[in-house]
Formats: sequence, structure tokens, C-alpha cells
Amino acid sequence: MSLTDKLLQLDSKKVMEKPVEMVEMKRFSDMAGEKIEFKCVALDGDTHSDIQKRGVDLGKKGNIRDIHMFTVKVHTLLEGVKEPSFKDPKLREQYGAATPTELVSKILLPGEIDELYKRISILSGFEADDEDDEPEDEVKN
Repeated sequence: MSLTDKLLQLDSKKVMEKPVEMVEMKRFSDMAGEKIEFKCVALDGDTHSDIQKRGVDLGKKGNIRDIHMFTVKVHTLLEGVKEPSFKDPKLREQYGAATPTELVSKILLPGEIDELYKRISILSGFEADDEDDEPEDEVKN
């Protein structure tokens, strides 16, 4: 059986469904006295590409001058965290944030932003950067 035949046998709706993961935010759980989870979903290719473009600073000749990883991470959260919605005007008002980007920065610690970014990246098909999984070079005497 060819690979095409195998793919044709799969449920197309399930194949095209974006993976979802509930991620517990321990700091919020501790404050609330109950489990607080953020709903994270995979990004599609166009959204991922748009986010990557936002984080790149190009020079006049089109060469890359800088990559703003914080911008990439925050915009990944804005698109990949579906609950809570950082775009919710009530939530922004509660925390005194003029924009969704500002809200992310106000309520999440840098490590929490990194953790959610990693989870959304993994859901989107990127492998985890886990140094423990890489083979170690043997030391030669």
C-alpha cells in the first residue's frame, strides 16, 4: 500500500484538526487555590510565518539586523493561547493593559511566557529543544 493510499484512509477532519493542550499555570493555581490551566493550540503555517516576520528587523538592503525573540514569543501566545484570551477587553482593563501584548507582559513572568511558547511550538510540530536528548560527544584521550 502506498503512502498516498494510507493517507487517504485517515479521517481528514482529524488530520486537519489543530492539537490542543491544557497547560497548568502553577503560580495562578497557587493564588486561586484551584487548578488554573491555559488552553493552548497549534498554529497554522500562515500565522506562524506572520509571527516570525514581526520579530525580524531588516536593514535597508534586506539583510537581517536583529531578531526580537520576545516579540515572537508574545505574538505566539496571543495566537496560540485560546483561553484566557489576552485580547479580551475586560481582562486588559482589569490589569491596566492598553494592548494584548502589554497584558501578556503584565500578568506572565518571563519563564511562564517561555513555557507557553515551548508548548505551542511543540503542538505546532516543532521538536522540543531538550539537551538531554542529544547524544554526547565522547571525550578522546
